[in-house]
Amino acid sequence: RLSAAKAAAAMNTRGLSADSGMSAMEAMVFQARFETQQGNIIQKVCWERCADGLLEDSGSAVGSADRLPEPTRRCLDACVSKFADTAMLVSAESQLWQINEMRQQQLQQLTSRVALGLVASAAAVGLGAFLFKGGDD
Repeated sequence: RLSAAKAAAAMNTRGLSADSGMSAMEAMVFQARFETQQGNIIQKVCWERCADGLLEDSGSAVGSADRLPEPTRRCLDACVSKFADTAMLVSAESQLWQINEMRQQQLQQLTSRVALGLVASAAAVGLGAFLFKGGDD
């Protein structure tokens, strides 16, 4: 799962640099900051959701003081996993949207080039016919 996340991040970095005019290095720094910020948000939200288990189990002696109680660990694992799955889904959908937008832009550019080429060809043919027409002097 981790390698898929890194691959998605690399694809997003390429998409960011192409779409927003950022250099590859700026896009990588932006992506790293985004991932760090997203990790902090996930950690905060999941900790707040699962901390109730700590308060309830604080009176019972479960394991050592540096280990989380089992219900809290399960809660954190499920919470982080859910956020990671959602982030991967959003990333994949975003990439599909970016690919479709890029294809539409390329199609529009191709269409305008073809139209300009036809206009230029018609103008050249018209000019050639005007300049080189056989005259009945």
